[in-house]
Amino acid sequence: TLPNEMRRGQRALHYHLYAAGPLVMLAELGIPNGVDLYGKNSGALKHLVRVAMAGLVDPMPFEKATGIKQLVGSPSSEQIGSAEPFNRRFPDPEITKLLGESTEKSSMYLGGLPPA
Repeated sequence: TLPNEMRRGQRALHYHLYAAGPLVMLAELGIPNGVDLYGKNSGALKHLVRVAMAGLVDPMPFEKATGIKQLVGSPSSEQIGSAEPFNRRFPDPEITKLLGESTEKSSMYLGGLPPA
């Protein structure tokens, strides 16, 4: 997890998802340029995305770490917009299910629809 985002109390999970978005987009841009950002630091970005997405299903690890109940609702495009390209590259049944539950795919913070 990200220590600074864990300090955000009841929004720790939200900020992990928020931070993962641009990091995934940078990793996606790196691949055609010969840079594997997904593989850096023993796959830390892949781990971050999986932990944050799992937090939408079961926020208990975030609640235990922060000592505060997390604000969790239905997955929105702002929370999981970056999961689309990530899941195409690293298929995960749990992430696929979350993406299916989100009716909107466009994310304002990521510039619209995720890359196809």
